[in-house]
Amino acid sequence: MKIRFTNCTLADPAEKPVAKAPIVFNSRKEQSDDIGGVEFAGLTIREKTDRPLMKFYNASRCRVRNLSGSLTVELNGKRTDYVVDQALVDRLMPVRTKPKKK
Repeated sequence: MKIRFTNCTLADPAEKPVAKAPIVFNSRKEQSDDIGGVEFAGLTIREKTDRPLMKFYNASRCRVRNLSGSLTVELNGKRTDYVVDQALVDRLMPVRTKPKKK
């Protein structure tokens, strides 16, 4: 499935924001296909606290792939622009594979 976020804003309305990432991907233990197919076309994330941009809760050995576009994080009056490509995905959500049991 392909998902596109176009000219959207995510804002943390909580008085005491949590340190969890605003963008989260999950896999199931039995999953073998990679996760992805998300395009960010002008997404803005307004933050009240510094936290990771993206997180991957990986219960399998799959990867996050095929993310694209651009997004902006606004934190304490500072704007940081990101180009969403595979290099950013690999840096923010590296896959840690467990060694096979003998």
